[in-house]
Amino acid sequence: MTTYELYINDILCDLSSDEVVTLLYQSPIFSSLDSIQSNRSYNIALPPTPANMRAIGQAARPDADADAPYVRLPAALYQDGVPLFTQGFAVVTDIADTINVTLTWGNADNFQPLFDANLRDLGAQLEEAGADHIDWNENTTILEGNTTNEYPGVAFWGVNFGMGLSNPKYLHPSVQVKTILSAIEKYNGITIDGKERLAYSKNLGPIIPLVSKNGDEISNEAEALRFTANSTNFKNQIYGVLGRGNIIKDPHEIAYGSCTTKFNKTDLSVHITIKPSNGTGAYGYFTHRPPEWGDPKEMHIMLTELDGNSEIVKSTILGTSYNVELVGSTGDGVNVYRFNFVPLDITYPLIENTEILLHYEDPAGEIYISNPYSTPLTVNIWANWTDCAFPTRFPVAPNLPDISQGDFILALMSMNGLFAYADKDSPNTIKLISIDDIIANVQNNDIIDWSDRVILNDFHRVDMPDASIFTIDDLAQSNILDYDNDDDVKTDTYGTITIRNENIEKETELVSLPFSASENATTNEVNCALVPIYEDHSTEDKENITYSECSPRILSGRGAFMSGIARCIGVFDPWMRFGGEEGIVKTRYSSYQKVVDRLRIITIRAKLTALDLYNLDYTKPVYIAQFGQIFAIYSVETGENDICDCQLLKLKVDGVVAATYYLRLDGKNEDSQWVAEADGINGTAYAITSNGTPYIVDYDSRLYVDLYEEDGDLYLSIYAPENAGTEEINYNPVILGIQENDAVRRQVAVSQKAKSA
Repeated sequence: MTTYELYINDILCDLSSDEVVTLLYQSPIFSSLDSIQSNRSYNIALPPTPANMRAIGQAARPDADADAPYVRLPAALYQDGVPLFTQGFAVVTDIADTINVTLTWGNADNFQPLFDANLRDLGAQLEEAGADHIDWNENTTILEGNTTNEYPGVAFWGVNFGMGLSNPKYLHPSVQVKTILSAIEKYNGITIDGKERLAYSKNLGPIIPLVSKNGDEISNEAEALRFTANSTNFKNQIYGVLGRGNIIKDPHEIAYGSCTTKFNKTDLSVHITIKPSNGTGAYGYFTHRPPEWGDPKEMHIMLTELDGNSEIVKSTILGTSYNVELVGSTGDGVNVYRFNFVPLDITYPLIENTEILLHYEDPAGEIYISNPYSTPLTVNIWANWTDCAFPTRFPVAPNLPDISQGDFILALMSMNGLFAYADKDSPNTIKLISIDDIIANVQNNDIIDWSDRVILNDFHRVDMPDASIFTIDDLAQSNILDYDNDDDVKTDTYGTITIRNENIEKETELVSLPFSASENATTNEVNCALVPIYEDHSTEDKENITYSECSPRILSGRGAFMSGIARCIGVFDPWMRFGGEEGIVKTRYSSYQKVVDRLRIITIRAKLTALDLYNLDYTKPVYIAQFGQIFAIYSVETGENDICDCQLLKLKVDGVVAATYYLRLDGKNEDSQWVAEADGINGTAYAITSNGTPYIVDYDSRLYVDLYEEDGDLYLSIYAPENAGTEEINYNPVILGIQENDAVRRQVAVSQKAKSA
């Protein structure tokens, strides 16, 4: 009788004596990352005993505000002392005369957050990796090659974005796929076991060129209108204006005239900093004042808004001096005062089409001096622009493909013929599997033999399973795999997996990647990918280069020489197409193609122990001698007395040489005969050599037959009783066979002479 121990919330639960726990193990083969199901149980009816009530926090009682019905409860299940899982969950479905729960483990629910989060949410993780921003300016160059093939997570790879490779203003950075995968792991607290398989490339590894130009706080500040301040006036109305003595940067072209700044975009917040150019401490603003005016109290830094005609709309105080001191006088008796200010750092809201200027204002008098600053001042003005402009600190996360993290992983899985499932002992670990993995284990003879586990079907046909099906959902006769290509891509990139089955749909889209493929073009004597986001419409009189974002792209890295220097470029290699002899279908889906063409999934009943279930490995093929075939595990559903319903996927393996088994008796392959003397030595031993696992069958109860090992050698011993009669005795043969291949057998014919008179 099977014994179960179920723990919920670390409490050993009471099971009904007749309760059968039915578990369903599901292979990830043919399942997409967003649709795979956890291993799970059918309903388990727990009696409302004190232990079970504690396990669910007394949730059966209306007065108990328990969480149990609304959350997943930690669960572990043991069968006959074997831990089937220890990192599972129990879900309370309802409570009546029993507490009804279901169990899940190897939990695919942990995959769902991957589809709730966007790649553009990875900013903090990329910052930790030092791949959050990259300088984009006149000093930008294409990444140089090296002998280690180790490259930064984000860099400027040689990709033609429409304007060649020589002008840094029209280059965009690219991010390595492995960098993004590592960031996804940290964001979700998961581990992708074998993530290098997702980042496969024949050369330097896949990269994602950033085709958008979205900005963030860091890029906005880097793109500030930056100038050293001088003192000027505005229309003879406003004195002490912070004029632009030397514009250091104005990438968004918001500087107008000598002192105003104009914002033509929608409502936004403007950030303003005024600080000493040397970056330290407070500073002073000097002004002249006749003694008869009295001592001044304070001075303000003002922001004045202007309308479309540059007329004053309103003025706002941004800052006020913290003290004022008399520092001297001029030759004509006018006092000189210093107003002391701390550096200004402020955010100010503006409406669309607003023009502003900054100035100092003495509420009690006029400003007479033209060069009033105690130290040179640097002014920065920037806005929360949604885009970024050259030169800047190019932000990575906001410009990653606008897709979920799960869709990104799913795309890489599709490019590599991989499926995913959760580790039963570590639910936060994603494992990867392909049909090629299973075939490789066949070729390595790493096979599980279930021949002696199979239970004969009800119609007593040893050569037939209980049932067979010949198709699965979502597959058609022609299954298309392709990129979601932009109009500029003319190359055929699609591939087809063909199934010879006239009884299913004609055609379906099996894979559509969230990337477009790319054309390659020769640029600066280098053949690299063309990702056309810039287009030159310039004339002789005017430069006119337009920008338009294209679909996300994925490229392969490669080394190339540019002007005699080894550089890293991005290309769309032939192996990245789904079709063609070098393409993904031929190289990554070849085993998949063989399996689904004339597909067969059989159902058998097999006796699987708790240890078999604990060690269940979807990558290990299963051999069943009765059918002479090798299968992949598709699903296992447990039942009473260890009897399981198993669905197995028939494998088709080319180039696999079946193991040749041998069995020798005393060095010979032939059967043997032995005649025992009636009153002599009535026993003999045969030395056995074999590359299999021998077994014996003895149909004659009068013989004593045994297999034994001595000094590392294996022997078959046969003893016959003394023959006291007058007739010779012919015993039933002793059969010696090999478990791995029941067709390899030897037999020993045993006879015994009559007793001498």
